[in-house]
Amino acid sequence: MPTEVAHSLLNDLARRVDDRAERFTHGQRISDLIAGHDAIIIDGSTTHDLLPGLAIARYGRHQIRLQQLVWPDQQGRFPWDSGYSLEPQAQPLIAQM
Repeated sequence: MPTEVAHSLLNDLARRVDDRAERFTHGQRISDLIAGHDAIIIDGSTTHDLLPGLAIARYGRHQIRLQQLVWPDQQGRFPWDSGYSLEPQAQPLIAQM
């Protein structure tokens, strides 16, 4: 996904959290974020490749919860679906569904 598009989607979600105190849960489908497709939120853990050091330093390791917005391919399939058309490195996952 182009960086500009990713920033726009994440900013939209951040506004929902900030303006409406909206919270997202593992497996939640979001149908009004990407035109024509659902997106899904997944929860995951920190890894050596994904370590939010500043957040951990500020809030403590046990206060940090990682979530990822997962988008479908052009056919509406997600990385865990059979036939998903994008390469795994296009959207590395922090957890599986």
